[in-house]
Amino acid sequence: MVPPAGARTAQIAAVERTRTQVRVPDQPMRPHEHWTKAARAIESTIGRTRQLTVLQQQAALQLDSASYAFAELLTDLATAMPLPRLAAAPVVASVGPRPEHRAVIKGLAQAA
Repeated sequence: MVPPAGARTAQIAAVERTRTQVRVPDQPMRPHEHWTKAARAIESTIGRTRQLTVLQQQAALQLDSASYAFAELLTDLATAMPLPRLAAAPVVASVGPRPEHRAVIKGLAQAA
C-alpha cells in the first residue's frame, strides 16, 4: 500500500531534518587533525563493541534464566498431570564469538 502524497512528503521532510550536514573545510586537514578524527571514530567503534558484548551477555543470562524457570514449571506441573514428551529441537549453531576473535575481545576487555 502506497502512503498518500501528503504522508510521503511528511516522511521525506522528517528524513531531511535528521540528515547530518557535511561541512567541507576551507583548508585541507593537517595530519594531526586526520589522526584525531580517525582516533575518535575508532574509540567510538570500540565503545559500541563493548556495549554490544555486554548486551549479548545479558541476553544470554536472561535466556538461561527463562529456560530454567520453564523447566522448573514443567517439573512442578508434572506432579499434577502428566505432560507429553516432546522431541528436543536440534542445536543449529552455537552463539558466541569465533575462536579467532576471542583473543581480540579478551584484549579489549582487559584494556577497559
